[in-house]
Amino acid sequence: MDFDWKKTVGAIAPVIGTALAGGNPLAGVAISAVLKSFGLDAGTDTSTLASAIQGATPEQLIALKNADLQFQRDMAELGFRNQEAIANLQVRADEVDAGDRASARAREVAMGDRRVFWLTCLIVVAVLSLEGLALFYGIPKTAIPELVGRILGTLDAMAMAAIFYTYGTSRGSQQKTQLLSQADAVK
Repeated sequence: MDFDWKKTVGAIAPVIGTALAGGNPLAGVAISAVLKSFGLDAGTDTSTLASAIQGATPEQLIALKNADLQFQRDMAELGFRNQEAIANLQVRADEVDAGDRASARAREVAMGDRRVFWLTCLIVVAVLSLEGLALFYGIPKTAIPELVGRILGTLDAMAMAAIFYTYGTSRGSQQKTQLLSQADAVK
């Protein structure tokens, strides 16, 4: 079983652990605090960090606990009164996203505007047509393959954005995937 360094950090430094959990926007700041407490550079990969935490000395654990206390003071200065306020940051971000989508859709309903629907249809048809041409007829020999790939990738992103706007996103699926990746393996 893999070592879960985030759970270990959460047990020693609960405020930092809260910020690391579940896609919290403060996770980057929390990871920086952990790295600094272990004397690691900002570019350190997670496997190196996990190894450092797993083999931590008592002095490093004390440094992590002190980093947690400093993180708590820093977050209090930013207006986060306690761990619950830090944990609720992602919930508030999700509420803002949902409100943004709801107001955009309400505008369309109120205006009776079908332009976005037709624009979505046009984008999807164009993307599928261009990708079908590339798939069945190939890319012209004079074209730069990387550039064609970049253009097709950009068109894919446009199609996904249009579809997500029109029909909603798969955020629930993303959250499910994240929870499953954090769960213990079935034996």
